[in-house]
Amino acid sequence: MSEHFIVTPVRNAIGTIDRTIWSIVAQAGDLDIHYHVQDGVSTDGTVERLRDWSRRLERIGGELAARVTFTFASEPDDGMYSALARGFARMKIPPSAFMSWCNADDVLWPGALESIGRLGVQLPEADWIMGWPTWIDLHGRLIAIDRKAHFPRAVLAAGLADGFHWPFVQQESTFWRKSLLDRTGGVNAAVRLAGDWDLWRRFARVTSLVHVQRQLGAFCVRPGQQSADSDAYRAEIDRLIPRAQRQRDLRDAWPQSRQDLATVVGATEGSDGIWQREERRSGLAAACLAPCLRFARPCMPLVMKLLYRAW
Repeated sequence: MSEHFIVTPVRNAIGTIDRTIWSIVAQAGDLDIHYHVQDGVSTDGTVERLRDWSRRLERIGGELAARVTFTFASEPDDGMYSALARGFARMKIPPSAFMSWCNADDVLWPGALESIGRLGVQLPEADWIMGWPTWIDLHGRLIAIDRKAHFPRAVLAAGLADGFHWPFVQQESTFWRKSLLDRTGGVNAAVRLAGDWDLWRRFARVTSLVHVQRQLGAFCVRPGQQSADSDAYRAEIDRLIPRAQRQRDLRDAWPQSRQDLATVVGATEGSDGIWQREERRSGLAAACLAPCLRFARPCMPLVMKLLYRAW
C-alpha cells in the first residue's frame, strides 16, 4: 500500500474540473489517495460541482479501484500558490509519502500513482521525480510527448530552467516526498505565477530530479489559460532573482556545474515491474559545448539552448 497526497487549486473551472478529478480518483492499485480541491470562491458553478463529487464519491467509494479520501474547501486566497499552501496544510502527510498538485484542467495518466508507489519502495533514495512531459488538448486528445527531456541539477539549482535558458519543468508530471518539501521550506504562497520554478530551484539544491521513463501526468493546452502568459512568468522570475545573478550562480559553481551538466538521474521500469536507477550522460557535442558557458556571458541563453539540443 502506498499513500499519495494531491491538491487541485481551482477558481472557475466548471468546464474542466470533472476530467481532472476523475483522472485522480480513478487511479488503480493498492493505493490510499488523499485528494483535496482548494477553491478560490468560484462563481461559475464549480463549488456546486465539487459538492456533487463529494456526495458521489461517498456513495461509490467502495467501487473505486483505490481507496480515495476526497475533501474540498472554498475560501478567498491570494492566488494559486496561496491556495496550494492552504490545501497541503489541511493534510497530515507522512514524511515518506509522495505529493503533488494537479491544476483544474490537467490530468494524471492512468497507472501513474501505482507506478510511483512501487518506485518509492524500490528506490527509497528518490525524493523528487518527473515523468515524460506530455500535452493534451481541451478534449483530452494527446498532442505530444517528450521522451528526451533532461534537467541537470546545476541548471535547476541556478534557476535557469526558466523557459529562456532551458525549458520549464512540467509540473503536472512532477512528484516529491513530503520530507523534501519540509527540508526546503514549503510552497511560497507569496509567488503569483512562478511558484513551481521557485520550488524546483530549492529542491535542486539538496537533491537531483529523477527522470522517470514513462508518462505520469499531462498538461492541457487551451486558450486563455494563465500559464500561457510566459512573458509575465519570466518577468516574475527575474524580479525574484535577476537573470544576471542566475547566470553567475551557474558559472561560480564551476567545476561542479560542468559535472552536473553532463549527467541526469533516470529511472527505468523493467518488464518485471522493478524500477532501476540509472545515470544518463550527455553526448560528446554537449560535453564540448558546456565549457563555453563560463565565458559566453552576453550569449549565455543561446549557448544553453544549443547545449540542450546537443545533449
